Amino acid sequence: MSIVWLGFITYFVVEIAQDVFVDLGFGAEFLGLSVLAVGSSLPDCLSSIIVARQGRIDMAVRQHCLVRFCSLDRQS
Repeated sequence: MSIVWLGFITYFVVEIAQDVFVDLGFGAEFLGLSVLAVGSSLPDCLSSIIVARQGRIDMAVRQHCLVRFCSLDRQS
């Protein structure tokens, strides 16, 4: 069921971003990069929110820190 929600959210993010970017006069390349950035961060954000709502705030904070640390490690 989570993958279905992720699909719906992704679809609406792309549609809204496309409308906003066309109105602002940005190109498709910039839109693609922005959607890619949101698409790579949104699942981590949603999973942290779900874990925090379950009362496991320490686990949500650890997950957030681990994701940030791993993304910094990949850039080096």
